[in-house]
Amino acid sequence: MVILPYERSGQSGILAHCYAFTKPVVVSDIIPLRESIKRSKGGIVADSDQDYMKNILQIIGDDVLSNKLKNNIKEYVARDVGWDNVAQKHIKVYHSVVNVPYGKAQHVFWE
Repeated sequence: MVILPYERSGQSGILAHCYAFTKPVVVSDIIPLRESIKRSKGGIVADSDQDYMKNILQIIGDDVLSNKLKNNIKEYVARDVGWDNVAQKHIKVYHSVVNVPYGKAQHVFWE
């Protein structure tokens, strides 16, 4: 588990690392972190210091919850933010700008 008690944040590189290593997180209730947790379901948002303590102890003491958060992260990465997905999204953007037959570009990148 990783604790991110940020007071302000944008896109958090450390949060991406947590997901890459399948580590559940407890984060501050700030928009970028809260939205990431909503999408990934890979952690818990804390509203106060007491919330941090309660959530940390809950993840440590509940193997079912901890494993669920880890599985949610694995699914989120595979479904939304894994490199294969990012590459496919980039290729689609490129195809919307450059007239290259999709099959030929796919052949170049994936074989």
